[in-house]
Amino acid sequence: MRNGGVSFWWQQVGLPTPSDRLDGDVTCDVAIVGGGLTGLWTAHYLREADPSLDVRVLEAEFAGFGASGRNGGWLSSELPGSPRAYARAGGEEGLARMRAAVRATVDEVIGVTTRAGIDADVVRHGVLHVARSAAQAERLRGELDAEQVAARIRVAGAVSGHLDPDCARVQPARLVAGVADLVRAQGVRVHEGTRVRSVEPGAAVTQRGTVRAPVVLRCLEGFTAGSPATAATGCR
Repeated sequence: MRNGGVSFWWQQVGLPTPSDRLDGDVTCDVAIVGGGLTGLWTAHYLREADPSLDVRVLEAEFAGFGASGRNGGWLSSELPGSPRAYARAGGEEGLARMRAAVRATVDEVIGVTTRAGIDADVVRHGVLHVARSAAQAERLRGELDAEQVAARIRVAGAVSGHLDPDCARVQPARLVAGVADLVRAQGVRVHEGTRVRSVEPGAAVTQRGTVRAPVVLRCLEGFTAGSPATAATGCR
């Protein structure tokens, strides 16, 4: 694998060739900027909710080119950041609802891959957190002692551990490619090789034409800050 290449995962399955490039100006019901998992899942659930919607996804490279095809290979229910910060913003009840919703996504993703026949190499065995000091053990408050941790994996100096069952291993490239195929089968047009130059109210302007829609969704995630598509205001 060449350092700086797309990812180990894509090297494993082979790089896709961008397809269905936009060819001129079009109109649709919903235009989604970004062909990663955020954009593709959005397209999937929109079409599932209303199969009559004309949904189009605009992707500069190919579906899953960005972080969706480069991550660590986990499907996790862990909250990013501090739970206390979430509780301060939404209260303890809000935090509990958010935890439940995030946990439910693990089952939901696995369920979709099963029903759609997406071979994403999913294995659900949870994630193990290990404490190696008294201070870490106090923060972790794990239910596993040192012997129970060692029965699963030998970590030098382990004193305790916590097993979160709501986590699975996935092959990210296969997952994102499978979801892309799924939305195509639902009738969504995924215009790869179509870079969005700007997003305006009711329109996404690309080098290959303008897509006009009453709803334009920016699903760029890690590419948000550096994309000219974020410069305009007033879009949804």
